[in-house]
Amino acid sequence: MRMKQPARQTTYLVQKSAAFWAAQVNHNRHLRMALEDSDPHELIQRLYNNLQDHLDHSLIAVENGDLAGKSKWLTLSLLTVNTLKVTLKFEWHPRLAENLAQLYEYIARQLSWGLIEPFNTEMKNKLAEQLHLIRQILAPLVQAWKELTETAKEYRMQHLNLPEASG
Repeated sequence: MRMKQPARQTTYLVQKSAAFWAAQVNHNRHLRMALEDSDPHELIQRLYNNLQDHLDHSLIAVENGDLAGKSKWLTLSLLTVNTLKVTLKFEWHPRLAENLAQLYEYIARQLSWGLIEPFNTEMKNKLAEQLHLIRQILAPLVQAWKELTETAKEYRMQHLNLPEASG
């Protein structure tokens, strides 16, 4: 039995691959620097923005019947929700943190349900409805956090004489 030889890479493919990885490294370095320069409010804002993007991509995948895309984007959404849950500060405002924890838990259950249910027409419609509902529930929270982030930035600049964080 003869073993299949791996495809040889041409000089062009090697250069293209190297250029891709170099671009990826630069992107990661840029992202790391942006995160290091961000204040805690901006980091949470980034998480909310990522969650919204992941939910949008999940919805597109569900509507197109893309099983792999659905799994990928629902998983990323679930990871982002869990990250938001970890950031809660129960010692600062226990009631607010508990309410947000319950909201995040509800969202996580809905996303998990979407990951484990068989992908048929009925489930597709229910999941699309759930994703729309999650987006509607998150919208006022995302807007409020955006306003809080802007207010905190203004306060820091006026009262603490700190430079504006880049992000």
